[in-house]
Amino acid sequence: PSESNDIFSINFVIADDNFEGSQDPIEDRLLASEQFREQLLAHIREALNVPDDNVKILEDTHKTSSLDRVRKVAAGEEIEEEFGGTRAGSVGDAIIRDKFILSITDNSGETQTTEICLYPVQTSVMEDVQELGEAGLWGFAEKLSDDYEGNYKARRILKRSGKHPTAQSLYELLYPARIFPVLADRVRGEHVTKKRAA
Repeated sequence: PSESNDIFSINFVIADDNFEGSQDPIEDRLLASEQFREQLLAHIREALNVPDDNVKILEDTHKTSSLDRVRKVAAGEEIEEEFGGTRAGSVGDAIIRDKFILSITDNSGETQTTEICLYPVQTSVMEDVQELGEAGLWGFAEKLSDDYEGNYKARRILKRSGKHPTAQSLYELLYPARIFPVLADRVRGEHVTKKRAA
């Protein structure tokens, strides 16, 4: 569908090797991500020979909440908010990334959009950023591992949306509790076996 911009998401990962010997490895990673983003937009504008406004981040799509959490952890503050996301089962707020929808209009007037994700932390268990991992934040490697193990897909199916907790999950819609009570109990983690009436 034309409204979907994240079907072919483009990911850029800034390797941890770039920060060996850094005096401020967390802030340096955030700064590198910011500079990369600006250079990416400038490079596309130059390559297409288009005005600045033809290559831009769409309004209200620039998500930096996880980067704000990184700065809190680096400052020694505790993260009180729960990690959620816009979709059911998402833990997107825990993933350290600079995420946005990029709009590109060429000289013929044709516009294309795509999702861009910049990951300034390759893995949050590296010694120089381990406080991020201890705070529950994920680098690119942790996100990849979660995707590979199928955990994200399982959460998408089983969990209700954090923004709409009264809305049923996909699993609940497929297997209504009034028809499949035992399955519903298991999904909720109760694992209750119901006795059949004699």
